[in-house]
Amino acid sequence: MTFDTSPEIPFVKRGGETVEIATYNRIAAINRMNWLVQKELPYFDVRLKSDTWRKCWELSMYKRFYVDDPRHEIDEEFCQNGAKVAIEMEKADTITLDVKEHFEAFKMALQVPKEKKGFFGKIADKFKR
Repeated sequence: MTFDTSPEIPFVKRGGETVEIATYNRIAAINRMNWLVQKELPYFDVRLKSDTWRKCWELSMYKRFYVDDPRHEIDEEFCQNGAKVAIEMEKADTITLDVKEHFEAFKMALQVPKEKKGFFGKIADKFKR
């Protein structure tokens, strides 16, 4: 499989159930979000962020956009929302965290059925380990 995508064009998910397709889609989405953020913050690279930063980013996205739709597929809207949250986090002098609200959102993310978890369900699995 070739990796022939450009972060400059809107993200389009490739169909299929193979590990290679899933990896391709994740890398393409991350590249797209990175590119969108770098238009405003050229120094940004999500791959260089700490695990804690990435977990806060993912949980903030879930809480703001997907708490009512935890099985939301990765798509262009997801990339746009991810970029928006990353820019806000990077521009903030401090990150305020309402622990109770984030914990409730986290508990809801853990309740996604195993048969079709989507992006946030897979993230919740990381927390369970």
